[in-house]
Amino acid sequence: MKNIFKTSVAISAVSLAALLLMSCGGANNGDPVGPIAKLRLKAPIGSLIAYAGGGWSDLTEVRGGTMPYGVFNNVQGLETYVDDDGVLMFRARGAGGDGEVTVYDSSLPVQQVVIKAATKVIPMACSSGVTISLVPNESRKFTIMGGIAPYTINNANAGAVTASISGSTATVTAKDLTATATSAVTVLDATGVSCPAITVTVTASVQTSPPLTVDPTEITSSLRTTSRTMIVSGGTPPYTVVSTNQDVATASIAGSTITVNLRAIGSANIIVTDSKGQTINSAPKVTVNTDVIEVEPDSYEINEDSTSSIKYLITGGKPNYTAMISLDDQEYIEVRTTNAAPYTLTVMKLRCVSENRTIPIDIYDVNLLKQTVRLTIKNTILPGQTTDAGDAGRNCRTPTP
Repeated sequence: MKNIFKTSVAISAVSLAALLLMSCGGANNGDPVGPIAKLRLKAPIGSLIAYAGGGWSDLTEVRGGTMPYGVFNNVQGLETYVDDDGVLMFRARGAGGDGEVTVYDSSLPVQQVVIKAATKVIPMACSSGVTISLVPNESRKFTIMGGIAPYTINNANAGAVTASISGSTATVTAKDLTATATSAVTVLDATGVSCPAITVTVTASVQTSPPLTVDPTEITSSLRTTSRTMIVSGGTPPYTVVSTNQDVATASIAGSTITVNLRAIGSANIIVTDSKGQTINSAPKVTVNTDVIEVEPDSYEINEDSTSSIKYLITGGKPNYTAMISLDDQEYIEVRTTNAAPYTLTVMKLRCVSENRTIPIDIYDVNLLKQTVRLTIKNTILPGQTTDAGDAGRNCRTPTP
């Protein structure tokens, strides 16, 4: 399929969620011979399910008939168009719709190809997990994915913590307490659906070093990838690591980088300990199985000046795939998936950053299996300057379409 990524298309701030499609063979193949070939789709598509949120995805190519092509759909929350290369594009900005997408040409009488379509929602998820531990005056941020924006947050004990939400980023901050206290924090989407309630515990004991953390907290992979990495922060270096199941995965550390070597199908926890004996309450988990999505590379760095698009290769799972980023990150990058082999995720930087920014990108297949990759945009300062004042004259935003 042609490269359909164009820098003139920007992602709007949309519902935090994702879009996936499920295709099956349709009629309307048409006959490619004659003075005007019959209007048809290549590959033939009979139906699609689009999951709310995320970026644009290509569906199929429009062939035959008389250009230019047009498209109409009566599906609530679904957006569609045919680009200049004849590629049918779609994204879901809402959910709950059910209807048809009609592709037509400019001939008289008008030729049409009809696809059944529906819009749905990916279940909500909060990156915090179900527990957060804080010390007095400490803050923790977490990201909300899925559901339908805007999101709201409920805090059961305002005397223990404060809780706020901006876009798809929630923040909880411990009060300056002299005794341990807890609160139940719940995030809801626009329809009232919620993540599992989060128990926030404020421990009033004095902590002499920042909390020990590891990113990512979970790795899921197949044996097609022999090793993965995690980054340790907080606590008091140096750190030690050990795997609870070395038949499945072994772990070693250099500085703050953990290398996890994958050896067999199964699961293991990675126990991280700092020099003062501090460990992580919920140890990072490694799962090795055969039914997973593989995205390479799993992390990438670019300077904010870069004008190049970034490509990731997607394998495993069950095509077709879709990419999802948080609402707050959509002003910095645009993501697109190509739903034809070889399957790829293409990322384009939209603007500069005031400080280094790492953006997680979730890749889903049709069965909602997920793999996460990370793109870091590095803040750079022009020669002879000490601030970002030169950003206005650099490649810090793509042209508006």
